[in-house]
Amino acid sequence: MSKNQVVVKEKKVGGFSFLLAFILSIAIGCVLLFATDSFLLTINYLLVSIFAIIGVIEIISFLVSKSYKYDNYFNLIIGVVSIWLALFIYVYYTILLVFLPIMFSLYAFVMGTITLVKFFRDKEIKNNWFYFIISLVSYLIGILLLFKPIFSIDIYLKVIGVYVIVSSILYLITFMEFRRK
Repeated sequence: MSKNQVVVKEKKVGGFSFLLAFILSIAIGCVLLFATDSFLLTINYLLVSIFAIIGVIEIISFLVSKSYKYDNYFNLIIGVVSIWLALFIYVYYTILLVFLPIMFSLYAFVMGTITLVKFFRDKEIKNNWFYFIISLVSYLIGILLLFKPIFSIDIYLKVIGVYVIVSSILYLITFMEFRRK
């Protein structure tokens, strides 16, 4: 396989993984946004499935990428964190409601840091400002979920749903960048 064929294959797999992550993020965001208390168990298994799938996609995307650039390690970190969250949610589903705000606030801090680093590193991307906005929103959501324990679980789910839908736009932007190259 020539070097050009490897680059084309990487571009297709990378683009597909970002498109799939966008679709899955929109799906999980909508489910969280419109869920009620009766769907908590279903949401638990849906969260496990979605985090596991996103984690596997990110890790496969990292392994398929032959370049192992600095930015690709962020995909590996997101993949490992997502799989860890999936396992944690599966094993400790009974205490999920207690730790959901803490777990998601930590996830929001990690995503905020990653997108902030991408903002400073990827100056040539057209919609670079969106990375900065998402990182600020991530930090704000992380602080809000960590330090406002008076919210009910319904409000937590709605806030998380809105955040997931908004942050999924990053996957769409990255997919569109892959298609342009």
